[in-house]
Parts: sequence; C-alpha cells; structure tokens
Amino acid sequence: MLSRLTSIVTSFLAAGAIIFALSTANADETSEGFEPIVIAEYSSKLPNLEMVRYVKVVFQPGGKMDNIEIVHEEYCRLSQGQLTHTNHTTSITDVFTVGALWSPPKGHRHTVTNTGDGVAIMWVYQLIEKGAKKGEM
Repeated sequence: MLSRLTSIVTSFLAAGAIIFALSTANADETSEGFEPIVIAEYSSKLPNLEMVRYVKVVFQPGGKMDNIEIVHEEYCRLSQGQLTHTNHTTSITDVFTVGALWSPPKGHRHTVTNTGDGVAIMWVYQLIEKGAKKGEM
C-alpha cells in the first residue's frame, strides 16, 4: 500500500503539478508576505494516512515563513522565483530556484524566504496522518 502512495506522489511530481513546504506552522513570530492557498484535499484509503493536501504558497518579494515546525510529511517544488530555505535543526541553508524539488524533514524548524526579485510560487503536497489536528497546515 505504501508503494502505491509513493507511486501516486511520484506521478504527481512527474506530471508537473508539484510541491513545496507550507509547513504546519507553529511559528515563533508572525510571518508576512506569503499566502498559502489549499488547492485540494484528497482522502486516503491507507491505514495511517487520512488525506493528501495540495497547497500553493505565494511569496511576495522578501516574504517569509519564519521559524516554522514541519508537522506533516511534505514534498515541495518551486515553480517560480527563488527561495532561501534554512533548516534551524541542522543549520543548513539552501537556495532553491525554479524546478527545485525537496522534502523538509518532519519535526525540524525551518525558515523559508523569498530572496528573489519577484514573486515566488511554491507547491506543497502534505501527507496528513490519521489523528493529526485538522487546522494545522
């Protein structure tokens, strides 16, 4: 069953309508300049997975999600712009450009900032486990 979910997620990635990490935000500070838009939520028939959520996150220049904790398994893709991602747990910083794919580790704290000149668009698939709080992104 898990391999079926993996192939579904891989198919979405290959199809081009893909992902990034709007993490389930437990932020220390209020972040500004970004807007998460839930595009769809799909129920799952897997025993431990309640749903898959597809989110578009639009970052204005300088916009950021600051010090958020990743609470769901996520798969991300950048379709426009440039984002700088800092994993505070590992102290690793990456700069992502158009076409970048990544999966931020669940349980780690992150900051994602639009460091480009224009709008950045990130796509996120979140795997929502059964028993997860409904309001968490």
